[in-house]
Amino acid sequence: MEFRSRTPALLALALAYFAVVAAAPMVVGISAPIAGELDVGEPAVGMLVTLFTLVFGLGSPIVAMLVGVVNRRSVLLIGLGLMVLGGVGSAVAPNFAFLAAARVVTGLGAAAFIPREEDPRFPDVELPAPARLEGSL
Repeated sequence: MEFRSRTPALLALALAYFAVVAAAPMVVGISAPIAGELDVGEPAVGMLVTLFTLVFGLGSPIVAMLVGVVNRRSVLLIGLGLMVLGGVGSAVAPNFAFLAAARVVTGLGAAAFIPREEDPRFPDVELPAPARLEGSL
């Protein structure tokens, strides 16, 4: 496979990583409007960051074990799909409980995406050396 054909995949991975990293603190900058709209305190809105992070952190190894040797591309797409679903749910949340549930879905999507992309046991796609994330964490 030549370099040019890998470029779209690498760009998609970079965009997905940006989405994962941006999803965690997303509510911090707009906590006051969220708190006002959903009639909760700003500290409760801040807990949404913790909720996402806990689901992501605790869910990553669990999801990695559950999906086993499922095709990496399928798991990545499902993870990104869950993140999109959670993002849309967050945007249309009518109440705080719904918003919290949407953040859990987003965290599960991130948990499915990150471990599968970085797991060297599943070499579905061989990435060039600079694209590997070995030792980045």
